[in-house]
Amino acid sequence: MFALSGCTQGDPASSRESEEPAGAVMADYPWYASAEELIAASSLVIEGHVRGSWEDDVDLLTGPSGDDPEMNPCAGVPDCAAESGVMPVLIYEVAVSRTWSGADEQTVLVHTPRGTASDGPDLTVGEEYLLFLAGDASIAHPLNPDQAAYQVVGDIYVPTSEANTVTVALAALTG
Repeated sequence: MFALSGCTQGDPASSRESEEPAGAVMADYPWYASAEELIAASSLVIEGHVRGSWEDDVDLLTGPSGDDPEMNPCAGVPDCAAESGVMPVLIYEVAVSRTWSGADEQTVLVHTPRGTASDGPDLTVGEEYLLFLAGDASIAHPLNPDQAAYQVVGDIYVPTSEANTVTVALAALTG
């Protein structure tokens, strides 16, 4: 499930449309100032090889159904239809080579939104990445489009987005 929010708290100056925000929210996503913050916010931190990808439409409408009007506002109402919550996503299948934080998994499905101003990170099939994710192995989501993915190049983690200035070193992951 994707949960997007358009609200920020605190000083409006702490959320900027460009440049690196300092501990703020950028385009509906939290922005992290350090590798430690990324790790702390993630339910799953993995390194893995992207085996494949495919597009899909995910229905984000998770409202309950049934006959109880408190749980389902359309219960007993003729011609009542809930709004569609369908969102296009790109799903990456990642073979996990190392788990830094969270449950050990062999494969993780990373769902990234498409068709929005804040599409998820673009990953390349066949490449190895360090990923900071929310969720679990069946439905994981990047923490944000700019800071959730680092390409693994030898012993170095290279941000996949030019907007990401957070450096991740092995010491932060093992510490």
